Amino acid sequence: MKCYRCSTKNPEDAPYCRYCGAPLQEDVFEAEEVPVEDDGLLPPQEAYYEQTKPRTIGLFTRVAYRLLSSPHRYPLSFGLLAAFSICFILLILMLCSIGPDAQRAFALTGQAAGSRELILIREAQQAWQLLWSYLVVFSACLGGLVFLGATAYKMAKILIVFHKRKRTIEPIDWEKVRRSQSE
Repeated sequence: MKCYRCSTKNPEDAPYCRYCGAPLQEDVFEAEEVPVEDDGLLPPQEAYYEQTKPRTIGLFTRVAYRLLSSPHRYPLSFGLLAAFSICFILLILMLCSIGPDAQRAFALTGQAAGSRELILIREAQQAWQLLWSYLVVFSACLGGLVFLGATAYKMAKILIVFHKRKRTIEPIDWEKVRRSQSE
């Protein structure tokens, strides 16, 4: 239920607004006395704080804003784009070359299973080590793509908002933000 005086959202069965204390139900208007009971509603100051409490700022938003508010934003943005491109190219190259290397590793393992030749066994081990290294680099590149892509998305979103509001991006005191969120 919305308060008619301050437009604060209240529970449907609340007799009074939790922010301004205005009566919300018709039978409360007619009552001479205001009943004092704890119905789980917050006092006005606490309700206001709960409504205006700053949201937690996410990691990608913090990184994007730091990049954009830095005096070196253009080289940093170019570096972000270059790192994203490198991760993407490495990922494509690995996907193209992993097939033949995997076939070779399985073929060598099949041959080494039936024989006791040390050279064949070592080649199979090296082929599997190569596949595991592909997996590690693939995971790192995929994680880098996700991180860099999310940061670039947040940067674009911040730039659009600031452009619409015709404002410049200024550095934020992150210690002050962290203190206000911990309170």
